[in-house]
Amino acid sequence: MKLRPIPFLASLGIALTLAASASAQTSIDGKTVQAQTNAPVCSKFALPPFVWAPPTLEGWWSGKSGTANWFGLGAPLSDYGLSITGAARDVYFGELSGGLPNQPKSNFIEEVKLRATYDFAKIFGLDGLTITSGWRYRNVAGNNPGYAAGTQTSQTSSWNPTDMSSGFGMRMMSQMLQYSNSLGFINLGLENPYDQFLQQPLSKLFENNMINSSKGIGMQQGPGIPYGANYSSKTVNSTRLYGASAVGWSSSYLAWGGTLNVKPTSDTYVQSGLYQAVAGDTGIAPSQYGVTSVYPYTGVPQSYLGTMKYNGQTYQVVNASGHQTTTVKSIGFVAGYQNNHGFTTGGAPAFTPVPTNTVNPGGVGGGWSGNGVFNMNEIGWTPKFGADKLEGHYALGGYIWGLPNDSYSPTAYQYAYVNKAGQVAVANSTKAYPTTYNGLAWGLYLQADQMLFRHHDEETDPASGKNVADGKNPTPDAPHSFSDRGLYAINEFSFTPPQNNEMPLYFQTGLIYKGLFDVRPKDSMGVVVGAGFYSSYLNSWTQSQNQTLINANKGETASNTYPNGPTTVNGKSYYQYLPYYSSTEVIEGFYNVQINQWLAFKPYAQCIVNPAGNGTVGTDWTLGARLSAIF
Repeated sequence: MKLRPIPFLASLGIALTLAASASAQTSIDGKTVQAQTNAPVCSKFALPPFVWAPPTLEGWWSGKSGTANWFGLGAPLSDYGLSITGAARDVYFGELSGGLPNQPKSNFIEEVKLRATYDFAKIFGLDGLTITSGWRYRNVAGNNPGYAAGTQTSQTSSWNPTDMSSGFGMRMMSQMLQYSNSLGFINLGLENPYDQFLQQPLSKLFENNMINSSKGIGMQQGPGIPYGANYSSKTVNSTRLYGASAVGWSSSYLAWGGTLNVKPTSDTYVQSGLYQAVAGDTGIAPSQYGVTSVYPYTGVPQSYLGTMKYNGQTYQVVNASGHQTTTVKSIGFVAGYQNNHGFTTGGAPAFTPVPTNTVNPGGVGGGWSGNGVFNMNEIGWTPKFGADKLEGHYALGGYIWGLPNDSYSPTAYQYAYVNKAGQVAVANSTKAYPTTYNGLAWGLYLQADQMLFRHHDEETDPASGKNVADGKNPTPDAPHSFSDRGLYAINEFSFTPPQNNEMPLYFQTGLIYKGLFDVRPKDSMGVVVGAGFYSSYLNSWTQSQNQTLINANKGETASNTYPNGPTTVNGKSYYQYLPYYSSTEVIEGFYNVQINQWLAFKPYAQCIVNPAGNGTVGTDWTLGARLSAIF
């Protein structure tokens, strides 16, 4: 690390003199204009002059920033070490077919991101030392398109038509101190490993959450965590399932930690990160009546399909024959929507289970709550092949999510109850519960991105650096100029153990062409396919829930199972078994029109096959558009 002299640190009592409102000349678009300066001066050293050049309309439209580099203040602030970048996008989602009823088919989501970085080299001479502060705002107009598509469930939310499906409102993003040089970097602070591992920038051109963001990581970890079987002589307190927290892999995650990156060679790296694992960090989404929440799978009328649930909601029961009865039933506890505010830095609260006969189930909205350790590791290779220097990015990574979960290993769970004689007895529960406890979750991923073809423009051949017209190279020692126009491939595969994860296998593969047409050299177009395959252990668990054991306290035989409905046997209603899971696929294509250097408009089409994963929701077709800008 090279340190430049800092005389004022040796003389703590030194006085600074500010020379304000001086004048200077600068050039904008080839024209000399008068600019205002404010140059702090010290008796032993001088800071860079603060030169503000008022932007012009022509310079704004042809520049690189939608704010004309913060109204001309970006350049002088950068001279002092401070750079502020920003991006905004407004995306429209129009559902053509499929999905669920009772939801708006047209929805907008907008997002604004800001990031401020201070470079300590500019003033203090500390080369490579920076501090970064990130912020984000998201707002939804209409509703989350995942509710219309039928993907906004605990099993399938990763397949949402948008990656902007959580973390609404203002949120604090990464706040970290970093030192970097040619050998790598190290950082510490409030961080998100999502921003530093499995980096696949071209996947961000797509809208679907699985392609853009999740990539097969962060799916449901088992059926939940059973807690209970404690009782007093007069209180029934059977076991309750508390939801296990999925791996915190999303753009909204934030926790204390640090990352170390080492580059053994110029085109290889080894990276490791250690962070706090926070259960439920991104909050709780509203609950929705999906297909298996209504008749013929339950007694809830089909008219509720697609609507939102709320705590204590009542409905008129539909029997197994499909006829509405006079019985009114309460849905019971429903976790209230909470967005975790986006400013939480203290981790998750301690787990506080409560008896099952109370309204509030404890935990965080009925989920297990607590903190652990989150570890991510990645090794990568970034080669450049051939004379055209075709860039590649190949990486193998893995993660350990140090929070509890249970495998899909069902059994007849026993619990205590008080019989009619007032005595404590033991009986089989009304449902099977998991018994194989895991202290953590883990997974692997493989990334293989490669530029397949580089376009040679009419003026310069990147392979030779010579002018195509006359075959001469006026500057033989000049570096070759490589265009980014060409064909790119992106590929990713992820794996996690099927015993305790609903989707152990996922892959995505796509092609993106930048600058296909000479008249539109900055435009891009692409298509991608993603497919996820559900666990056979999940289906075994589903079968155990279908063949539910009858409560012996009601005078039934404990080994009896419900027949598959909808049917009525001996005056009792039996609804249809839950369907089994298979796979979900998504296909998406786009054409991005680069209007200028900072403004783009992208129409797209998206198809989600088997959105619910179990055949209960039809193929979802969405057409939309994204308008994006760089500040």
